[in-house]
Amino acid sequence: MGMFKFKKKQEDICLNMLEEPALLFDEEGVFANCNEAARDFMYDLGYDDEKSPETIQAFSSSLHARFEVNGKNQFEYENWKFTISKRKTTTGTLFRLLPIKGDETVTRLSLSLNIMPWGIMTVNLDDDNKIVYCNPMIGEFLGVDFENIIGFSIDDVMRVCGVEESLKKNINDQSTSFYDHAIKVNDHIKWVRMHFVPFMGDYHYCMIVVQDTSHEKMKESQFSQAQRLEALGQLAGGVAHDFNNILSIIDGYARMVKKNSSLDETTMNYLNHISKAVERGSGLTSRLLTFGRHKISKDKIVDLGKLIKDQEALISPLMDASIALSITVQEDVFIEAAPDSICQIFLNLCINSRDAMKNGGSLMVDVRKEEHENAVLEIIDTGCGMSPEVKSKMFDPFFTTKGQGKGTGLGLSMAYSLIKDMNGSIDVVTAESEGTAIRISFPLSKEVPEDYKKPLVDMATGTISGVTALVAEDEPELLDLVTGMMEEIGVHVIKAYNGNEALALQEEYEGEIDFLLTDVVMPELNGVRLAELFSACRPDSKVMFMSGYPANGQMARVPLPEGAFLMPKPINFENLKNVVASLLNNGNDNALSDVKKVTGEWKVAQ
Repeated sequence: MGMFKFKKKQEDICLNMLEEPALLFDEEGVFANCNEAARDFMYDLGYDDEKSPETIQAFSSSLHARFEVNGKNQFEYENWKFTISKRKTTTGTLFRLLPIKGDETVTRLSLSLNIMPWGIMTVNLDDDNKIVYCNPMIGEFLGVDFENIIGFSIDDVMRVCGVEESLKKNINDQSTSFYDHAIKVNDHIKWVRMHFVPFMGDYHYCMIVVQDTSHEKMKESQFSQAQRLEALGQLAGGVAHDFNNILSIIDGYARMVKKNSSLDETTMNYLNHISKAVERGSGLTSRLLTFGRHKISKDKIVDLGKLIKDQEALISPLMDASIALSITVQEDVFIEAAPDSICQIFLNLCINSRDAMKNGGSLMVDVRKEEHENAVLEIIDTGCGMSPEVKSKMFDPFFTTKGQGKGTGLGLSMAYSLIKDMNGSIDVVTAESEGTAIRISFPLSKEVPEDYKKPLVDMATGTISGVTALVAEDEPELLDLVTGMMEEIGVHVIKAYNGNEALALQEEYEGEIDFLLTDVVMPELNGVRLAELFSACRPDSKVMFMSGYPANGQMARVPLPEGAFLMPKPINFENLKNVVASLLNNGNDNALSDVKKVTGEWKVAQ
């Protein structure tokens, strides 16, 4: 039998399972073996039991010499059409003669199966459920060389992948079915769905189509988690509302008892403790309502970067000396949110990062715009990181890795609920011993709040937008005149008829006031004292004076502080326009030199 005697090697078994003629050549192109179906071809080409083809080149030459092989590597043999297929394997080259039926349907189907995104196996049910065909995608799914599994039982192959139960019931089913299972490939869990498609003829076969469903499983898990959080949120909201009613009753009766003047000091102390307990309970219900995504504070347009930067003074004392905190923010990142909710999210995540860095490290915070559509808040630590199991549960209510009494497990779940409530999203990248990066995205607001609008100054025309001025003048006609000048160049003006009214108006005004223009000499509260009190309340605002008296000297009614800006009366419109624009463009540091350049009529107190 010579060359047709098969050795018991894996590649030989695979070769023998192929129904079409097939030959195997080693890496050097030297003949190694062939299957039984190739025998007739071998005899017609002049080979026998004592003579085998020396190399793949020699066999190809004999094949071309014996048969009329066309440009598509096709030829006819005994009323059948065949196409020549050569494919590299892990041990050499597989030389196959694939039968073509009529319009090349089989060939095209074979090529299609090789490039399909699903794994495909064919199992011979009449031969101990052995695999007789598989495509390359099977190898990627199972993490093995797909050619090396041909000839093995399907149960043996699945057992290697962690599927212990037998698939004989699915394989022998008369109708199409499927089976979901998690298989372990290279130490990673992958979910697959195996579709079983039986087809019966002279031989009984079952085709198995393997589909990677890992992504769908992850989406299902996220949806299930969101549903659990939603259900718990509704429960928390109901409990909080009922508990608030009880607290209101307790607090009401405690206040009524306190009205009794005959109470002794001990009883009054007890009532004070009850009131404090009510306050603590109210704080708890507030957090429960937040967790339940019931609005407890009104959304408004806020600058995310400024809001996070303002929290640095609160966060810094909570960090150990061994933790380096850095906060980088981009300006004008406006989102629509409740400021308290943003602060709570930020605080919870920073404390978690701190607790993950027992031996110190770095905590980096970054706020920026992304593609003019989203605001991004990133919190990155160099802590211990999380395992995949912990990461999958990190937003579950009451889940915590901290010791007994050190964590409630509600911080991250509340943060998750708040972020979703603001139409945001959160992504986590983490690995054990490598730290954690948390990326939160919020939709950018299409509007800008009035109190965050930056002054826009056009030096060419002198027009100004987005600026608010407080003007204090005890002479009504002059106040109307200056106000009209300001409004003509685009400034929003708050009018005050004296110093006391100016202080009251700035207290009531919730937005920013860019500068104060005040008369120096006014009854009750003069301009200098007004400027001192105004600057104490609004240190970032600028101050300018106007007066018909000199700034200093014997003629000065009220001496001005050194470096103060004084506009002499009568007010000149062009001077007012130019100097206001210069002050807003350059700020206090460079304003003095610009004032001198703009006009010589301005007097600067020295």
